Amino acid sequence: MITRHIIKACCGNKSYIFETQKPIMKNHLDAFEKAGYLVPKQFINIGLFYVQNKGLIATTSFGSTRFQVRCSARNADDLLNAFEQLLDSTVNV
Repeated sequence: MITRHIIKACCGNKSYIFETQKPIMKNHLDAFEKAGYLVPKQFINIGLFYVQNKGLIATTSFGSTRFQVRCSARNADDLLNAFEQLLDSTVNV
């Protein structure tokens, strides 16, 4: 199960905090790459989870259960829902 919190940001924008029951680990990145997310290697090397897909960016540190997510795409709701489903099926197994 994923818990989503909406955070008010600058200029009327929103950002989100997604919480999982289990922590994210490096081996979970394969599922995001297979789903078409950009996973820059330089972030992995310094211990950060960073994925990007069509205007959606999610970040946290490995071992964390809280993710900061921003989305600037027109279809933000669809992208956020798809990210949430992938995160839930990957981490909360």
